Amino acid sequence: MVDLAIWLDQGDLRFRPRGSFQIPGAYGFYKQLLSQAVRHKARWVHWASVLTQRPAHELDLEAIGCIILGLVQLSAPEDVEPWAAVDESVELVGWAGKPHLKPVVNACLRRFQRQQELLESELTEEQRLSYSKWMLKRWAENYGPEAAVQIAENSNEEPKVWLVSKPEMGDEALAAQLLEAGFKTEVIDGYLCALQPGGLFKSDLFLKGQFFVQDPSAQKVSKVAAPYATGEFLDSCAAPGGKLANLLWNQNEKITNAVALEPNPTRMIRLQKNIARLGLEPELIQGEAEFLDAQGSFDFILADVPCSATGTIGKHPEIKWNRKPYDFDHNHKMQVNLVGHLCGQLKPGGYLLYSTCSLEPEENQQVVEALLAADLGMTLCPVGEYLDKYLLTLPQPGQSGSFAALLRRNP
Repeated sequence: MVDLAIWLDQGDLRFRPRGSFQIPGAYGFYKQLLSQAVRHKARWVHWASVLTQRPAHELDLEAIGCIILGLVQLSAPEDVEPWAAVDESVELVGWAGKPHLKPVVNACLRRFQRQQELLESELTEEQRLSYSKWMLKRWAENYGPEAAVQIAENSNEEPKVWLVSKPEMGDEALAAQLLEAGFKTEVIDGYLCALQPGGLFKSDLFLKGQFFVQDPSAQKVSKVAAPYATGEFLDSCAAPGGKLANLLWNQNEKITNAVALEPNPTRMIRLQKNIARLGLEPELIQGEAEFLDAQGSFDFILADVPCSATGTIGKHPEIKWNRKPYDFDHNHKMQVNLVGHLCGQLKPGGYLLYSTCSLEPEENQQVVEALLAADLGMTLCPVGEYLDKYLLTLPQPGQSGSFAALLRRNP
């Protein structure tokens, strides 16, 4: 409840480390519960207001937090017995130092049990989808009203755990060995998915670097990049290292030297651990790509740049609430400057793959258009199976969205 209260009060969502949970399955339940609370915030806050008959902003933070946690569990009774959801939420508000609010929390959750069907039927579309109006509106303008609702609904689905197997092993052998270790998998649309990931990251197969986790949208970007990842290779914004690892695993013989930049110290530690576990040896450098001075040095640059990450709301539901409409223009300027600088680090004839996990044109197509309009000597190359101008992947159930474009420096 403390983590939810902090997020409701400050907008800062931070999950506790997996290692702080001793009971098997506890971390997964905790993360699922907190994620669902954040994911459907508009719905829960509306119901809390209706059930207490008070505006949400007048409610004690502890009360609304405990009511939300109870509503989350009552809305998914297959996960928790309803009586336990109510009792635990009531006790929780006492533990939070507000025992006088126990009757309020109890009455709200009991009323919800009686009126759940009615309350659900009275939700507006904005409350049902639980998004800001401006975000739904811009998606409708960019993709059409029906597609906007589909994007929102798909992004509300809990993310699946998608696996990339070491090439020497392959998906079929990995699936067989995981099953022997007690982990079921399934191939969905050509991608290997872990169905019961609890404990997966403590397994010998994971610890020995036989696979890593990467969303299909990112795997598609890696696949597009693979034919061009040769010679001197730079990953300009490398952490957590999924695309870097994918390319090194599959293009190892064609890459003569790999350099990976990461400016954030915390993310650099994560990158170092991931790369070491997978047995890879690129040159890791903590530094900003915009200050890189290696004019004309690289045959291929992967520019997976910072962005609004609106394609990853399924994994990071807080993005729904902490993004603002002006973010996209701000990011656009940063991205054009960064990638424009990186274009100068390419050898003549070298390739740069620009990618984001954003759904916003300002951060995607409009960045590419700005780069082509500048005097940088770059040409847009077709990408993907159908040789499109861009690779745009919209969120699917359990999957994120992404964007990629391939640029070549003129010889």
